[in-house]
Amino acid sequence: MSIFRKLLSEKGESIAEVLMAGLVIALGSLLLFTMVNVSDNLITKEKESYAEFIETKNEFEMNKFTEVAKAEGGNYQLQIALQGVGNYTEDVKVYTKSYNDINFYSYEVIK
Repeated sequence: MSIFRKLLSEKGESIAEVLMAGLVIALGSLLLFTMVNVSDNLITKEKESYAEFIETKNEFEMNKFTEVAKAEGGNYQLQIALQGVGNYTEDVKVYTKSYNDINFYSYEVIK
């Protein structure tokens, strides 16, 4: 049957055409639902991960961290070079808190 005869026909659509149209609509709806569901899961996981990151950062800032093992021979030394003044050296304690691949560090001058 040619396209022109089909367009001019007043008989209506065949059952196969109706079923194919229904299948296309069903697959399109399934694809849309899947995309929305995956997007929602990604957003939820990212929110949880960010909340955990902030919690770790806050714990670190509230001094809930562990001291880094001292190097052989004593404490770590912090050396600051000031232009026109010279070098300034202090012994410090180094503290750390880790979250995944991110390390937070804090320093305390030993008096």
